Amino acid sequence: MGDAGRAEAASDFAVAAEALTVAFDRFTAAVSHVNLALKRPGIVGLVGANGAGKTTLLRTIAGFERPTSGRVWVNGREPHSDPATISRDVAFVSQASPLFGGLTAIDHVQVAASMRPGYDGADAMARLKRHSVPLRRGASKLSSGERMQVALALALAKRAPIVLLDEPFAPLDPLARRAVIRDLKTYSKAVGALVLISSHDIYDLAQAVTRILVMVSGRIVLDDDVARSADGRVVAAVDAVPSDAGVVATGDRQPLGAPQELSLEEVVLAYLSGDVGGEEASYDL
Repeated sequence: MGDAGRAEAASDFAVAAEALTVAFDRFTAAVSHVNLALKRPGIVGLVGANGAGKTTLLRTIAGFERPTSGRVWVNGREPHSDPATISRDVAFVSQASPLFGGLTAIDHVQVAASMRPGYDGADAMARLKRHSVPLRRGASKLSSGERMQVALALALAKRAPIVLLDEPFAPLDPLARRAVIRDLKTYSKAVGALVLISSHDIYDLAQAVTRILVMVSGRIVLDDDVARSADGRVVAAVDAVPSDAGVVATGDRQPLGAPQELSLEEVVLAYLSGDVGGEEASYDL
């Protein structure tokens, strides 16, 4: 398929990638031959060990890193070739949740609203009040969890159709995590947005995601929808996660394709530990 055909096919997805590779030196690729095809709306979890390439993948989708080889598209456009459109369509919150230390939460909202037409400053303020963030305290004096709440409020008030979050749960306490998960679910439905979340916290992701990506050494080794049983557990077929992989406590191997109810933690840990693996998902764009 030629470049025009690939771009047209990619426009069917919020985020698409074909053999995407990002290398910072000639010895190591942070992202290696990644293929993606993610549609809106939905909440997608991106899981992997430290150094797996999750942050680099998110930064490349957002246009902050340029592919070494392969392609990536956001709403059918390549981020590095159309940065203005990508800036409009993508909200990105980094793990550091950078803010201007001398500005208050209110100052940040006012600055953002003055720079972006259509920015929903009222929504940002309501979100900050709901999460009890001190509105008139300088950002440098906020806790790490409060700074993340400000960064999330600023990002979601942008009303972007694609939201990229890098480890948003890490600085939050359990109650705040639960509230943020509710916010993200509501946002995804209201805006029709794709929310792609990188996180080490599999338990919190399990409360929200409709799709899971597992990344190991720069590659996507699992890319699948999350199906849930009545009690919220993930249903996985034994040909994807075999019963002898150390994730099923009891029982013999079932006939190929017979479902077993496994928690998302069990499925993900099986892939991260190397007990189970396979070829990464591939899409013909």
